[in-house]
Amino acid sequence: MNRPTPAVPPAASPARCSAVVVIPALNEEATIADIVLRVRALGLPVIVVNDASEDSTSRTALASGAEVLDLPCRLGAWGATQAGMHRALRCGYGNVVTLDGDGQHPPDAIHA
Repeated sequence: MNRPTPAVPPAASPARCSAVVVIPALNEEATIADIVLRVRALGLPVIVVNDASEDSTSRTALASGAEVLDLPCRLGAWGATQAGMHRALRCGYGNVVTLDGDGQHPPDAIHA
């Protein structure tokens, strides 16, 4: 069965890269830009899953070059991660790397 391909911004196009980095984030406006920029410097697209943050996490991530999936209510870290993985698979990515939005896992530890 042929399914329509969802529209994907060029920065997150699976045709350009088979892997994507998913970052669940809750009120991470202070750290998310640095994380996104460091991942993008590695040549990898980023999907930030905004877990109903009350700050500017979503705007900051978008301005830093990430695709942002805004959740309407909090799902928690694991629920947000699952939502991001689901989005990545629907977009055609074959590999997903997860990072925390607070910088707990350094992006330079990713070996593409």
